[in-house]
Amino acid sequence: ENNAARKNILVFAKDKEVEEMIKEQGWGGEIKETFESDYLMAVDSNMGAAKTDSVMSKSVDYAVRESAEGFVAKVRVNYAHRGKADWRTTKYKSYMRVYVPLGSQLIKSEGMEGEVAAQNELGKTSFGGFISVEPGQIGSLYFEYKLPKYVEEAIREGSYNLYVAKQPGNDVGLLSIDLKFDKTIKSYSPASLAAIKKSANEIRWEGELSGDRKYEVNF
Repeated sequence: ENNAARKNILVFAKDKEVEEMIKEQGWGGEIKETFESDYLMAVDSNMGAAKTDSVMSKSVDYAVRESAEGFVAKVRVNYAHRGKADWRTTKYKSYMRVYVPLGSQLIKSEGMEGEVAAQNELGKTSFGGFISVEPGQIGSLYFEYKLPKYVEEAIREGSYNLYVAKQPGNDVGLLSIDLKFDKTIKSYSPASLAAIKKSANEIRWEGELSGDRKYEVNF
């Protein structure tokens, strides 16, 4: 049950009723529909054919800021290669994608080898590119993009919701969420020790991404 909750085990059933029950429990691994909500999912695809994933550490930093053009999201995915070259470990080579709300517009990116691929799929917009990290080295990818109008309108109406999905089978050691708005924050969730209210209009969460996470701010 713990591994299912952490998305280390995924389940599928041909029976439609059973499949719906699986989805309700969050055991199916599908990309969630998140209408009028912010969304983030970082997905790595190891292209190296070795077991390098076992010696990789990953963290994700996510921030939202208000600008003259609207609300801008900034996400940085950090990698640390803790291994050394041997028969099962080599340079980490990954095609990495971030899934974000449908209609998000890329402003800039950093750290990719080659061009960034932007496309719409599975009800989301994704930005993707290649990264490689040598043994004993670190690397990062950075995406900055404008959030779509429906997320902005929800904030204007008094609430912000963020759904952060974990890639099945791939843990993120540290996830940081830093949100700053022009409005005063009246309440937020989760209200735990991981939450730090930095000012009247800024809040930050830090913790392990061991499963899907939901964040909510009300103004």
